[in-house]
This record gives sequence, structure tokens and C-alpha cells, in this order.
Amino acid sequence: MDAHADSLAVAIDFAADEAAMDYLYDFFDQDLADRVRRDREFVPEGLEDLLAEDSLEDFVWLWLKDTGENSFLRFVLDGAVDNDFSDADAAEAVRLRLREWSLDSPPHIAWFKEDGAEVPTIE
Repeated sequence: MDAHADSLAVAIDFAADEAAMDYLYDFFDQDLADRVRRDREFVPEGLEDLLAEDSLEDFVWLWLKDTGENSFLRFVLDGAVDNDFSDADAAEAVRLRLREWSLDSPPHIAWFKEDGAEVPTIE
């Protein structure tokens, strides 16, 4: 393998690391309610029930697709600083993991349940 392929492989492995849970919990504690409310602003009146956004799976996917300070993307980009992969490889690793997890649930859902944590309530 060449250096780029090695770097990308490290980024892909890092993107599936359980250490991402710290970012997920911070997202749930600090960003989730605002993200859900912001998304709801764009839904036409009367169609609010079409947005699920009330289950663990919904919340994890919001986190995975977010780009803020506590997002999955930020977790992987921060990992690039301490590991031997570039920001471009981090972005590619996120893209590849999201594609993989769209076919099979992200492991974060199982890890969250194993932790025994409570799903946040959004009003």
C-alpha cells in the first residue's frame, strides 16, 4: 500500500473508534435540542409529524450528519491531529463510514444502549 492508502486506512479505523461516544454525548447534551428545533423550522405547518427525530437512531444520525463542534466529523478531524492522517482522509473516512452505516446501523447506537444512557427528550 502507498502512504495515502495507509493514511486513509488509519482514518477509516479511527472513524469507527468507540472514543467518538464522548462527542456524541456532548452533542446530545449541548447541541441536539437546537439542531432538532432548527430542522423543524423548515418543515411546513401541518407536516411536523413527518419528522421522526424522537428515537436514538434519529438522534445518532443527526449527530453523524452534523458539522458542528461536537459532530462525528469533528471527532474524526480532531483525530487527524493525533494520528497520521490528513483532513482530506478524515473527510473521506467519514463519507465511507456513513455509506457503510446507511446499510448497517452505526455501532454508536449499540454502544449507547450498552452504556445504559437515556435518550434525550426534546420539547
